[in-house]
Amino acid sequence: MLTLQNTLYVMTPQAYVHIDNATLRVDVEHEKRLQVPLHHVGSLVCFGNVMVSPALMHRLADEGKSLVLLDDSGRFKARLEGAVSGNILLRQAQHHAAGDAAITFELARECVAGKIKNSRSVVQRGSRVAPGAGTRARRPRRRSRTGPGSSRAGQQPGLHAAEKQRRHRGEFAW
Repeated sequence: MLTLQNTLYVMTPQAYVHIDNATLRVDVEHEKRLQVPLHHVGSLVCFGNVMVSPALMHRLADEGKSLVLLDDSGRFKARLEGAVSGNILLRQAQHHAAGDAAITFELARECVAGKIKNSRSVVQRGSRVAPGAGTRARRPRRRSRTGPGSSRAGQQPGLHAAEKQRRHRGEFAW
């Protein structure tokens, strides 16, 4: 089941937003105007003079949901975000891989191969959908200037291997 996280905008002046059990409740002049389950709310945006209970602020921060405070005209004042976690080991490995020529060459080669595959499928889809595609008109076959057997990018001296691979991308575009 897909649960969409919605943003709740509170724009009513003198509104009080607080937590009531597992729901977010909006009161205006001590009268309940809205009550929404907290797990359906992804973030809370308050315009102008809207009061937010500290308990709700803590709960939003604990659940990693944001609280944004704007003035009456919508100018940004503040944002409350919960703790952000990240994997430092992953970031270090990515940084190390960016400095390694063999890894960057392999990544560039895979990116170019994916782009070629996607371009080929777009062209094939276009030929199927195009008017007169059922007549099977003979299309001129393109002579390969680059490919596994011939490397035009390799003819340019002094290029880094990854740069040579990236240049293939432009040659395959048609």
